[in-house]
Amino acid sequence: MKIGEFTLYLKKILGKGAFAEVFLATKEGSKELYAAKRLDREKSDKPKNMKRLNNEITILKEINHPNIIRIIDIKKAKTHYYIITEFCNGGSLSNCLKKYIMLYQKPFPDEIVQYLMRQIVDAIYYLHAKKIIHRDLKLDNILVNFLSDEDLNSLNMMRAVVKIIDFGFARRIDPSNGNKAHSVLGTPNYMEPKILQNMETKTKNIEGYDEKADIWSLGVLCHEMLVGHMTFDGKNNEEIYQKVREGTYSLPLDSLKKEEVSFINGMLQSDPNRRLSAEELLNHNFLVKDVKQFEPIDHNQIQGKISGDQMNINYKNNRTIWSIFNQENSSQNNTNNNNNINNNENIINQQSNQQFIQKQYLQQNQPNKQITQQHHNHQHQFVSSSVPPTSAHFQNQLLFQGSNQIDHRINQVPFSSQIIYGNSPQLPIE
Repeated sequence: MKIGEFTLYLKKILGKGAFAEVFLATKEGSKELYAAKRLDREKSDKPKNMKRLNNEITILKEINHPNIIRIIDIKKAKTHYYIITEFCNGGSLSNCLKKYIMLYQKPFPDEIVQYLMRQIVDAIYYLHAKKIIHRDLKLDNILVNFLSDEDLNSLNMMRAVVKIIDFGFARRIDPSNGNKAHSVLGTPNYMEPKILQNMETKTKNIEGYDEKADIWSLGVLCHEMLVGHMTFDGKNNEEIYQKVREGTYSLPLDSLKKEEVSFINGMLQSDPNRRLSAEELLNHNFLVKDVKQFEPIDHNQIQGKISGDQMNINYKNNRTIWSIFNQENSSQNNTNNNNNINNNENIINQQSNQQFIQKQYLQQNQPNKQITQQHHNHQHQFVSSSVPPTSAHFQNQLLFQGSNQIDHRINQVPFSSQIIYGNSPQLPIE
């Protein structure tokens, strides 16, 4: 099917949602693959839906980050709208986690979660610096792009780049001016408790909320990657409400480290003011330390929180956990920040995915080279004490998508009805 210079492959469905389907697409004169989101105009033209569609397009047009999906073009036809974006060969992060568990009989290890969370948190830091909140962060709304067929087939997550998608619920806020969000929307499993309570009682959030709602969602998806299942799950919304009201989540004792408990605990705080910011997360030991240097937990410090082979944490009553693990991290962060100030002479601008991916990949081989992100003069930059040399082999891998015959690559894209879209988000209470 032709839409302007793009060809849509209607038998190659990448995903389905309540209002849209996503197909594989190509462009005349290009070897690149694209994703084409097709929206029904009859549904999309309804005022509320059109508002979200325009909002998503407006935000995606003005942001530029290697871990946020890039919009390529927008097409309007008689019965449909078409949004053309980058193509990600690995599908959703949720799908990748499920496949990884099936393949390796375990969830993602610390080094993979650290590598993925560096990218995700960096993108959220970028959005929050622009006073944009996403409001529907979840593993289903994060796509994965592997650097080669081999990486894709073996699920080599350390050779993958993740990209946040679905900005239909995103909006601008400015808490300093009292401009907060009030609509109750999102996916219940990932919603902060106060907003979820509003959803349960079908009331509007009068007090309002800010970017810390995204931080709660980050904590849930990070915990999910570490344990292999949803933090607060249920067969229906009522069961989810109950799990969140109870407020208890668990971590396995056998591989538990101080850094991961501190990291998750810093996000899953019932009081939004106590949650770490995206900038603080970027400087957290879980993201800046070599995972081989992570410290095991002294079980004597968590007596009363051990049940069988798990450590139970309740976000309503976790001051003890906070004081044990976050005080140590805060002290370390002060040292890290001082080191960064003294070593900011080498700056790498994020101008392309290739530069960013190369830095992320090579950093795994230089774990002691601390990297932090700063927002300076309204431009997103990396500050590093060491700039790794260019790797010809790595750059060849980056050219993977454009180097193969296009017909072969189209045939290799798997069929899937749930690669991009998972559970449909809840309708908002306006």
